[in-house]
Amino acid sequence: MKMIIITLALLAGGPVAPVEKAPVASAPVNVLVVGLDQERIASNYYPGSLIAEITGIPEDSLATRFNRAIVDRLAGVTRGTARFIPLDGAALPPGIVAHLRYEGEEESARSDLSRVDGADLSRLLDRFGADYLLVMSRYYMKKEEEPFPYLYHIFNYEVYDRHKSRLHEGRACFDTPALLPAPRLDKHYRDLASRVASRVNKLVAARAK
Repeated sequence: MKMIIITLALLAGGPVAPVEKAPVASAPVNVLVVGLDQERIASNYYPGSLIAEITGIPEDSLATRFNRAIVDRLAGVTRGTARFIPLDGAALPPGIVAHLRYEGEEESARSDLSRVDGADLSRLLDRFGADYLLVMSRYYMKKEEEPFPYLYHIFNYEVYDRHKSRLHEGRACFDTPALLPAPRLDKHYRDLASRVASRVNKLVAARAK
């Protein structure tokens, strides 16, 4: 019946609509995320005890709370190809923990995988079906007085492939007039996670071409 309809349309001189192929969805690409540890949270003004007092977060739980606010939100991002998989610090193999280094001071701190055994990294990524590793290397709260008193929240992160190549050094920031209680910072963390996800998705898409 379809052939007859097409033939009649051609005989009548009518247009035949081309058959459009449905777009093929890109396969998701898993990105394993190593969150902040306690030592990666610092400030040029606020000691840990004061950060805890103002934010309302116990000092020994700062990393846990900030990871939940940022890394867990990354895991909830569904737009784009990248799928973010939070990695509990306890799940990091001892060989990687022992050789994961950080270089630089204050807001310039970055992670360094050069001493990590490549086979250890590949096994870790394979265990989670991941292609990339994202390391949150610093949350730095930088207080400045000029030209106006402001607190700059600086997050550094790096993206690596399974060959330990650092593909991207990222930084995402926001500012507040001062350090605020944790609930008032949540919307900033949500926006920050969205920006990190967008940048990583662009990186993944570019490498897939």
